[in-house]
Amino acid sequence: RKYNAPKRGSIAIPQPGTGSAAFQCPIECQPIITTQFGDSTFLGLHNALDIVCADRETLDAPLRAPFSGKIYPLEGGACGKSVTIRTVDPENKWTARYCHLNRYAPGISYGDTIQAGTVVGYIGNTGTSSGPHLHICMQNAGGGCLQDEPANVNPQNIISCLK
Repeated sequence: RKYNAPKRGSIAIPQPGTGSAAFQCPIECQPIITTQFGDSTFLGLHNALDIVCADRETLDAPLRAPFSGKIYPLEGGACGKSVTIRTVDPENKWTARYCHLNRYAPGISYGDTIQAGTVVGYIGNTGTSSGPHLHICMQNAGGGCLQDEPANVNPQNIISCLK
């Protein structure tokens, strides 16, 4: 059973130049997707993408915020060290969550407002992980990127460097 994500045309996807956030590439390397959005895994249906680097060591590759918003670093559980970034625009609610970080970027604190492109952390292998990679979940509606939430969106549909 594949996860039925909303189709591209059914959600408000920010477009550059409209005043909405244009999504920036979250990873500073040539990405290779190792687990697709909607794949079946030992934890259930995958609500995210898993990404490694093709052109550099994956461990400690910098991760950047895909849009401006508030940041919430957390630790524990299957996600290990993670950061959640939420837009602050009430008309255009987006959430991005990066899991399995090795460490947070210096100066990142819970509730800080950050700009798109800010380095927020570095790829790691924490939590339930079989090797260093970025697990990126995106959601339209401001939720928490939990498994099987209907607002989860395939990052490949909205971040051009992941297509």
